Amino acid sequence: QHFEAAGTHFNTLSPVNDPNTNYWGFGGGQEGSHWDTASQAKIINATRAKLNAKGLESVQISAMDETSVDTFMTNWNSYDAATKTNIGQMNTHTYSGNNRTAVRDAAKSAGKPLWMSEVDLGPSGVAHNHDDFEPALALAERIMTDITWLEPKAWVLWQAIESEKNMQKENMNWGLLHADFDTQDWYFGKKYYAMAQFSKF
Repeated sequence: QHFEAAGTHFNTLSPVNDPNTNYWGFGGGQEGSHWDTASQAKIINATRAKLNAKGLESVQISAMDETSVDTFMTNWNSYDAATKTNIGQMNTHTYSGNNRTAVRDAAKSAGKPLWMSEVDLGPSGVAHNHDDFEPALALAERIMTDITWLEPKAWVLWQAIESEKNMQKENMNWGLLHADFDTQDWYFGKKYYAMAQFSKF
């Protein structure tokens, strides 16, 4: 409501992230929290009611930003008709699972826009290296797989800038740029150029 009054409009609000997973818990090192399907429906419906009460009917609920396309379908199929109606945009991540066409078909059947709202990959087994082309090929393959079978209206990379120190520690290649936040040095990974091919062309 504050931002709307200040002239900034949000199209959607997502009340949960990666909800139906077993690895979120108190004291964990990443964002997210575990929500069973009944709890997901409860918070989706409560959020819709609160937005309406604040005069924010134009802000749609996006849900449920699940980690896996397969788990997305488990969640979606558990919702009653009222909960599905309260969701204006269907969001999924593609970190795991294979059933992209089921998610696509569910969105088309519901008449709702579908976003691939988060993914990135190191990928596993490829050592940290700004000049290695393997991460770029892996990213391009994921984008093409998602565009071909999921048919999302938007494809969103998890995080463009990653900590160089953390990537050295984890021996991974997440993100498009690696930045040393102490020295302010930064490095282009090959994934940056792969993503540029899709975003530009």
